[in-house]
Amino acid sequence: MFGGSQKRPNLHLQDMVDLYKLLLALPDERIAGQIFNAGFQNMSIMEIAQTVKRVVREVFPEKGEIPIVTTPTDDIRSYHVNSDKIQRALGFKPKHTVEDAVRDLVRRLQAGKLPNSMDDTFYFNVRRLKSSRPHDRPADRDRHGWCGFIGSHMVDVLVERGFSVRAIDNLAGGREENLASHRNNPDLVLEKRDIRNCSPDDRLFRGARYVFHFAGSATSSPPSSAPRVHVGQRSGHGTYARVRAARAGGEIRLCRSSSCYGLASVPTREDHPIEPRYPYALSKYLGEQAALHWHRVYKLPVNSIRIFNAYGTRSRTSAPMAPYSAFFYAKSWPADRTPSSATVRRPAISLT
Repeated sequence: MFGGSQKRPNLHLQDMVDLYKLLLALPDERIAGQIFNAGFQNMSIMEIAQTVKRVVREVFPEKGEIPIVTTPTDDIRSYHVNSDKIQRALGFKPKHTVEDAVRDLVRRLQAGKLPNSMDDTFYFNVRRLKSSRPHDRPADRDRHGWCGFIGSHMVDVLVERGFSVRAIDNLAGGREENLASHRNNPDLVLEKRDIRNCSPDDRLFRGARYVFHFAGSATSSPPSSAPRVHVGQRSGHGTYARVRAARAGGEIRLCRSSSCYGLASVPTREDHPIEPRYPYALSKYLGEQAALHWHRVYKLPVNSIRIFNAYGTRSRTSAPMAPYSAFFYAKSWPADRTPSSATVRRPAISLT
């Protein structure tokens, strides 16, 4: 574990999807032009690790004692979110805990749903970026869209609610298998394309009632070799392309990042000064501002949800607490050593 006292808000995947369902039902005048923090439990990395340890020991008592090994870190980022506004204005309050997500992950590991989680670079954001440098990647690479962690769950919800969904993902970070349950469903059309190449009159957006934007890099600290591509093309240019396309009709729902606050005072509210400390944070904030600009100038219905450490099924094992379940469960990991990160605190929210 790197550090451990750093604090992070967390949001369960189910809660996040429930929030988007709520946004679909609310009238424009209640949410247009608004920014909402969406987080739940503010926990330190050590508290998350201890939760994982307790659950894994309960499920696998034969594993015996599981030590948590800490490593010093210079990552001093520590967040503590205030989500009073979204509860007060929209009546939204998360219901699912970090422990719920840990138990979900353990069940998926038991069922073999996270294959090669200790070796496959898909589960490690920074390792994946380093193994695929910008000059080695095709020019049409992006990151998670509708086949990713959050987007695929949103597809489930929209199809369940009777919507026809047109999804776009170039599969650089997402996986088609996340949408496997909809493979023969005529209400879902998946196009393997790059959102940065979509023109404002692209056929993909014709007749669309809502535009949900989930594409973007999943790591907040890309290697120094990739900041220009990361900032200029992934989150920023992708958001700009989608907002332009949505102007012809439809409403924008942005999935943004809480990282735009930087090293913020806590608990952090939506009116806290913005001070991005990483290219990832800057790109997310620029994309958000582009969308809100379209709202102010062209009256396009837009709202942005600043997500705090979403977790749940289909997440990578590099998510805030997912690695701990994977490490504790993996039989190949040395019995006398478990990585973790102990003094950093994180707010969390469940995606479901």
